[in-house]
Amino acid sequence: KADNLPILSTLQGWKYGFNSPFRSEVYFVSTKQITDLKWGTPNPVMLRDPEFGPLRVRSFGTYAYRVADPRVVYQKLSGTRELYRVEELEGQLRNLVVAQLSEVLAESAVPFLDMTAQREELSTAVATRLRPVFGELGLSLEALVVENLSLPEELQKWTLYVGAVTPGTASPQAAADLVAYLSSFQSKAIYLSKGFVLAE
Repeated sequence: KADNLPILSTLQGWKYGFNSPFRSEVYFVSTKQITDLKWGTPNPVMLRDPEFGPLRVRSFGTYAYRVADPRVVYQKLSGTRELYRVEELEGQLRNLVVAQLSEVLAESAVPFLDMTAQREELSTAVATRLRPVFGELGLSLEALVVENLSLPEELQKWTLYVGAVTPGTASPQAAADLVAYLSSFQSKAIYLSKGFVLAE
């Protein structure tokens, strides 16, 4: 109930049982930074590696944000709901992070073995793409960290087999073996599914 014009409100409110027809709703929006939110790729992201060809990469990390424009948040996210929790928004924001990560990886010409040592640069690239997207929702992306990049388990085992354990130390023969493996991935998968073990 608005009492900015108490006499006018009372006179105009006689047909409403002397309740003011002037009503307002007040929403409280926290602008505190929300930290340590998790994100991860639910499915592997395709990366075209210049050395090994197409690779399926998984990744996870954390991000932090805060409300920058409560009006936009009200218009595009919360609406007239009495309560709008952070948890209700997390799924949408995680999807935005993964979508931008996928685009950065797809456009990157950095080999996977080098990329694992350049996670800080990758984090910066993804955050740069995300900030205007968050801004459209009235949010400010405060931080984003890519904590891990990894291959599917079966590919990790094969890289161990060919000796490509440490980024940048794979021998030319190891790289050639991995390329051969990737080109015949389906036959190797069948081989392993039958319980056979690759001999060292």
